[in-house]
Amino acid sequence: MKKLFSAFMGLLLIGLSITGIAAAAMNKDLNNWYGIRATGPGEHYLMDKYYNPEIHGDEKENDGIIRSFVLVAEGFNSATDKLFVSYDDGPDKPISLGTTTTSGSPHKISVKLVRSAAAAPVMVKLTKLTVDDASAPDQIVYTYTANVPADWTGDIDLLHDVDANHYYVPDKDEYRVDYEKLSGVTHYELHYLDSSGRTLYKRDYNQPPTGIHWLTCNGIYELRYFDSNGTMIGKTKKMPTSEIKQPKCASNSEDDDTGGGDNGNGGEDGGCGDVCKKLRETLACPEWDTYMGELTDMIRGAFDWDDIASKFLKKFADYWGDVPAPPTKAVIKANVRPDIPGIDTSVPDANIKPAAPDDFKDGAMEYDITKGPVISVEDGSQAIEIYEPDKFMKADGPPGTMVYPKDPKNSSNGIKEPDRPNTGTVMPEPTAPNNGPPPAEMPKPGGGIDDPPPVPNPTTGPPPTPSDNGDFVIPIPKGGGTK
Repeated sequence: MKKLFSAFMGLLLIGLSITGIAAAAMNKDLNNWYGIRATGPGEHYLMDKYYNPEIHGDEKENDGIIRSFVLVAEGFNSATDKLFVSYDDGPDKPISLGTTTTSGSPHKISVKLVRSAAAAPVMVKLTKLTVDDASAPDQIVYTYTANVPADWTGDIDLLHDVDANHYYVPDKDEYRVDYEKLSGVTHYELHYLDSSGRTLYKRDYNQPPTGIHWLTCNGIYELRYFDSNGTMIGKTKKMPTSEIKQPKCASNSEDDDTGGGDNGNGGEDGGCGDVCKKLRETLACPEWDTYMGELTDMIRGAFDWDDIASKFLKKFADYWGDVPAPPTKAVIKANVRPDIPGIDTSVPDANIKPAAPDDFKDGAMEYDITKGPVISVEDGSQAIEIYEPDKFMKADGPPGTMVYPKDPKNSSNGIKEPDRPNTGTVMPEPTAPNNGPPPAEMPKPGGGIDDPPPVPNPTTGPPPTPSDNGDFVIPIPKGGGTK
């Protein structure tokens, strides 16, 4: 009876956990708003309570695709009020109130209200957001449950910069934050951010601030403060931490030593919420292993698994055809580990027994090369001489002697001009063209080769000069000259 009750409790706990996870995967309420209240003309961006003008399908992994969203309004005048949406920082596209189906598979959107004239106050807010997330089994529908505050204008300049000083405390291996206790704050949040400023994890503190907080993980932190309407009225600067030796990732306020929130183990658990908390508590139960062991034994004995397997195979065969019989263990072993054949070392008609001298029969034989006969070695090698490359070449004289053509000192070293081959063909003589008379001989200068060349006869008197009788004019160049 005890086993049955334990098994039932185990199944009940599993069912509750799975049901909670499945419900969280399909619908999720967000304690946040995304909207704006405006009176004057101009552009007014919708913002959430953290002053974020953008909505991400998945802020942590950035892989959520926004499929649709729903906008509602109070005091909206279609003549003077226009709505626009921007997908992934793209151009503005006009939209209307109600459900808008996105285009282009955006990962983030931003919505703005444009008023062309001053008119009665208007409030526009987003109520639902449908997202395709790769980590979820189906589309997730987020519902924004918080109301847009009456004074929410989205003006980030109205936020109060809370003074805060954080420093490392070696004795605790933690960072301490001393911050200003802002008046009007009813609760606050600790945000753990990535390098771009997006929230990775957060923890809610439903109490007034204490003025001191301990940070126990390396990263970037920020404290945000809210009034009773849920409006963020202040926040600290971003506080980086990097010196913690053994991060516990369980940051806490001065009067709260329970920790939690930095790494998904507390607060909203990265989007898991109460479901993850209940599941952790279930798994931490001291008797959990006992319950699971008894549940396993009960499942094993509750059904005839062989019969179930046979029926499955039969149904499978009816649809796909006969299922071949599974091989036996012996067949599998033979296929996986075949016998290794023996090595045939026999040699037909031959005695491969080594033959040895009879001396081996009397015992081990000793070998000593120093006791054997001496063999004389005669070295008949001779030394060789390496000559200079020109040792056996005849020179025309001592080094540095100039050699001139046809100098009798030149020596061909017995090498003569090659013989001219006798081809039996007569060398042709030049003839006049067209069988005409032979050309006249070229005149030759008289005298011998040593005669001096002729020179003009000298003349007497002055050289001739141009007359000035006007027969000619000395030309003068035109243009192109210098001035």
